[in-house]
Amino acid sequence: MYKKILALGLFVSSLAGCAQLSTQADPSTNMGRYKPHTAWQPTLDPLVQQGVLDNGLRWAVKALPDNDNRDRVELRLRVRAGSLDELDSERGLAHMVEHLALNGTARFPKHEMVAFFESAGMSFGGDINAYTGFNETVYSLTVPSDRPDLIATAFEVLYDWSTAISFEADEVAKEAPVIVEEWRLSEGTEQSAGLQFFNHLYADTAYPERMPIGDMSIVKAATPEQLRGFYQRHYRPDNIDVVVVYPEGSMDAVAAIASTFAGWQREPSAIDEPQGSAVDLAGIELFGLSDSDQLNSFWLLYLPGLSYETNSAAGNELGFIETLYTQALTGRLQRLGEQEQAALIDSSAGIDSLEDGQKPLQIYGTVYEGRSSEALTALAAELKRMQRYGISTEEYQQIGGQFRISIENWVSSLAGASSAEHIDWLMSDISEEELPEDPESMLANLDQLLSIPLADVNRIIAKAIQPGHLRGYFFHPKGAEFDAAAAKAAYLTGWQNKLEERTTVSAGFQADAYRFPGLIAHTDDRLDSEGLMLWTLENGLSVVFKPTDLEPGRAYVQTLLLGGNRALPDELVMASESWVAARTRSGLAGLAGQDFDDALQSIGVGYDLFYSNLYAGVDVNGPADQLDRMLQLTAGSLAEPDLNETLFELVKNTSIEQADQFNQTPDRNFYGRYLAAVYGNQPRYTIWSGAQLSELTVADVQAVQANLLQSHQGALVAIVGDLEVERVEQLLMIYLAGLPLQAATEATSFGPITESAQTLIISGQVEERTDIRYVFSASEPTLSPLSLSLSKVFNLALDKRLLESIREDSGLSYGTAVFQHPRYFNESQWRLHIRFSTDPQRQQEALTILNAELERVLAMPFSATEVTEAMSKYREQMQQDLSTNAGAINALTDTLLYAIPAVQYDDFEDILVEVTADQVNTLAATLLGGTRVVTVYQP
Repeated sequence: MYKKILALGLFVSSLAGCAQLSTQADPSTNMGRYKPHTAWQPTLDPLVQQGVLDNGLRWAVKALPDNDNRDRVELRLRVRAGSLDELDSERGLAHMVEHLALNGTARFPKHEMVAFFESAGMSFGGDINAYTGFNETVYSLTVPSDRPDLIATAFEVLYDWSTAISFEADEVAKEAPVIVEEWRLSEGTEQSAGLQFFNHLYADTAYPERMPIGDMSIVKAATPEQLRGFYQRHYRPDNIDVVVVYPEGSMDAVAAIASTFAGWQREPSAIDEPQGSAVDLAGIELFGLSDSDQLNSFWLLYLPGLSYETNSAAGNELGFIETLYTQALTGRLQRLGEQEQAALIDSSAGIDSLEDGQKPLQIYGTVYEGRSSEALTALAAELKRMQRYGISTEEYQQIGGQFRISIENWVSSLAGASSAEHIDWLMSDISEEELPEDPESMLANLDQLLSIPLADVNRIIAKAIQPGHLRGYFFHPKGAEFDAAAAKAAYLTGWQNKLEERTTVSAGFQADAYRFPGLIAHTDDRLDSEGLMLWTLENGLSVVFKPTDLEPGRAYVQTLLLGGNRALPDELVMASESWVAARTRSGLAGLAGQDFDDALQSIGVGYDLFYSNLYAGVDVNGPADQLDRMLQLTAGSLAEPDLNETLFELVKNTSIEQADQFNQTPDRNFYGRYLAAVYGNQPRYTIWSGAQLSELTVADVQAVQANLLQSHQGALVAIVGDLEVERVEQLLMIYLAGLPLQAATEATSFGPITESAQTLIISGQVEERTDIRYVFSASEPTLSPLSLSLSKVFNLALDKRLLESIREDSGLSYGTAVFQHPRYFNESQWRLHIRFSTDPQRQQEALTILNAELERVLAMPFSATEVTEAMSKYREQMQQDLSTNAGAINALTDTLLYAIPAVQYDDFEDILVEVTADQVNTLAATLLGGTRVVTVYQP
């Protein structure tokens, strides 16, 4: 449990100097005789109930306290059978059964199930979905909690999926090509470096031959009888879990499960256990991997981990120690990349979970071109240092404090989390056969764990890291050479070097950093009417605050400045693409690199910067009592003039390497021509070369940052969280009211960008697939809340039609992507994008069908029923987005982008009342009648 929780908030006996590395037969370290220091027993989550029906079906339900924002019931049907349970002649049928479950059951023939739920505003792929893994197949439904009719139907669907999938011959025939296209997208005809890695790591096990996507020759030839055979063997009550999470008071989930499934009687039978076999990590072996898309170089190392029972006091402590030392190791590895002449760029450590249940130590490290051996030596040396000396007292204290902050943040976020987030956690526990613990008990447990003597912790670390066993993979671009013997020698050299103990621990933030004191010029109290407080600071900065205890003790701050790189002179556009990385790595308040990251973790604050052609900004969140630090980070991100030159050079060198690698691929030609056709020759859509990037200077990036405050086209700070108005007001006057923000400048527009219709047929696609992109550009409509809502409704309606014609009726593609780029404040065109991939042999057929479908939209406009259904989906999406603090703060800052008052951030219901089918069809005609650019990227 600790690894899962702490991953949300954290980056996730000795050897003599020249000792010979030993290789034992069994590389795992069995900790079965470990004596725990604590008498830990799991405290079960009081909100969770679990049980087993008489027929063997297992169930779990979680009733969430009503917080006025939870309005969804989440249902999951988990079949404890996946691709490992297939016979040799059935490879791919577990996945195909999952697909066909959505194509018709006894009570919901053909596609009536999806149509029924979509008519109620639910979306296929979002609210109705499924996936197949090696050991399980999981079906999911999301329904409104205030619709008992839909909840009842959802249980009927779960029952039908369990007992009554139709497997009609025509649906089987139609679904096979869809799965082939899914395979083409996910695995493709060129074996990716990632798939090569998987096949090698799991060699001599059943996993490579039992990938869930299956064998396409078997899928193409599958019959209803074969599918029904697999289905009847594995879809049995004694092989199924039903899991429901719902707002308290909306239903009686236990009674619903019993009434739906208790009458399902089938004789239990012995189901063959999956034969996955075990991954062999014994000895030292290193391999090079590459494919056409591999643009950077990195090491992925696996060392055998500890072996222990998870749901035990010993497992609780050992899991904690593993998380503790890998967090310390990550900090040390990150600092290797901050040294001058570093071979490593970025590195991390963690405990991975393999499919066979092993939990090895995983090391990841990106490296500079031609420096793979030096990087591996450096990684090995840090492993030796950790194995020999363990962690220091300072690291133990610091990381222990970070753990506490992460758990507190997690507990607070759960208080406001949606049913979907809660069911994800519960399903993870069920799949991994862990007990659902009470979140509140985790802090008390941490206090006990932090009392384990450091000497005992370090003894376990010494056992956990085994130098004589390594499975290493070097991912590199095509054309680069890899010498396994030289790599092994480099690894051994790292273990043979003499090392000293490392105890470097970073300092905390300066208490008085980035104070820009000033006054509040205007206050607009809308708490009673809109639930918002609005201020205008004396420097002109607008601030909107939404107080809420949805997540007790937490706060979110997002700052948006309009303009982005369009507010820059052409000569600074290239530098703008490096600002986020350069500013983040340079840090703030005298802290840089890993020191800066450690300081953020020590106060539990998440920190992100963003920059685009439209806007830039700062996004921070964390404990509400750290609001002063969050405002410091916001001010410093915009006003700190200095950048760390050493770390800037590291950022630049990484960009140069990535650019050089990408510019050698066929994709460079495709994207270059595509961007030129759609966006013209604007430098803001240039693919830079390594030579161009090498000319970047610190001064260039500093000029980009200065431009944020000097040449913005509008600015807004949104604050959402469990805060008092008086405290927010006071801190605004200390940190932001005097920020040197210039008055907003006039929006910069470059006129029409897509100037002429074009059709580009571009060869060079490495995979045996054709990627098709349509872009329609029009000068209308102008941006308004209504036009934006119309575009969302049109998107959903068009996507459904394309799904039917391109996927369901013809099997041409696994799915389409339909999205729009509205005509924002500084845009002169509104763009509609349609994208999908298909078999090159069916390329012309795909173009013909897509063109015909688009013509049909104009000839047979969307009906009132189609528009109403799309509106219901959009309404559901907005309600779910606004039910979280993160969604609310994004909606608040979006008001600046859409040029509407902040108080209208949640007025979508009022706007949807104005939407009509005629308006949607007018927008469709406008966009589809715009300038059309078609690009076809073929092998």
